[in-house]
Amino acid sequence: MKVNKLLVLLLAICCIIMVGCKKENGNSNGNNNESYPQAPKIVSTQETIYNDGVESWIVVEASFEDESKMYFVLTSPNTAAVVDRHIFYGQDSNEGYIYRGDVVIPSEIKHLGVVYSITETLGSNKFPTFGRSNALRSVVCPNTMTRICAWTFCGCKGLSSVILSESLKEIGEYAFADSGLVSINIPNTVVTIDTYDEVHPYYPLYALSMAFEGCNDLSYATIGSSVTKLFGTFNGCSKLTRVTCLADNPPIISSLSGIPCLPDGLEIIYVSNQSVEAYKTADGWSQYADIIVGI
Repeated sequence: MKVNKLLVLLLAICCIIMVGCKKENGNSNGNNNESYPQAPKIVSTQETIYNDGVESWIVVEASFEDESKMYFVLTSPNTAAVVDRHIFYGQDSNEGYIYRGDVVIPSEIKHLGVVYSITETLGSNKFPTFGRSNALRSVVCPNTMTRICAWTFCGCKGLSSVILSESLKEIGEYAFADSGLVSINIPNTVVTIDTYDEVHPYYPLYALSMAFEGCNDLSYATIGSSVTKLFGTFNGCSKLTRVTCLADNPPIISSLSGIPCLPDGLEIIYVSNQSVEAYKTADGWSQYADIIVGI
């Protein structure tokens, strides 16, 4: 009996140790889901001072154990943003790191003994954050990320899958435009997809702008419950056939230069059961009344 009790005790201790290890490992990307992809370990960093003529930025180049690299701007004493290396060289340069394959953005970087949380992406219409890379297939954003700025993944033709942060609040103008996305799930935490992202980065429009314009392979989209306006959102998404809208109150729909917000090929719109009639009679949505279905 004593031997059996000892064995049970040892098994219990082993289980506790194993659970603890799993929890510790699962948090490295800000997500407790064990199946959540983990970013490779950062093995070294070096910094460059970038001056755009107005202000100076500290940009950190992080090298990963898989020999890939990623570039970050230190935006505060505790936070950093993902940034493409093109920003170092000005708008006429073609130099920079090209992102390939399946990229997982880390939740934090450690540089010179200081830990920085990754909270956003930075880019421009000339040089999107991920450089219009056709070789980029998928991206996983950490749960520390609250903002994806304008043009971030614009023109990434090979990009078919994006896992967005469960803390994401803002998506910038044209953030995924002309990319290869097949489906997208916009978290309920998102309240702003901002038409004027580059000029007024924190002006709260509470609207979906042309963030997915020209995504020719996008076939399914889920719109979070906090979105209140669609503004030319899926313009040019010729293969989009299914949309799920989680907002109880129908978001305002606005066309862009006469182009409908939702494509002609749309086959079904899913909304909550209690909101079906509201959607079927709302301005902009009533034209889709025949395909609006409760879930």
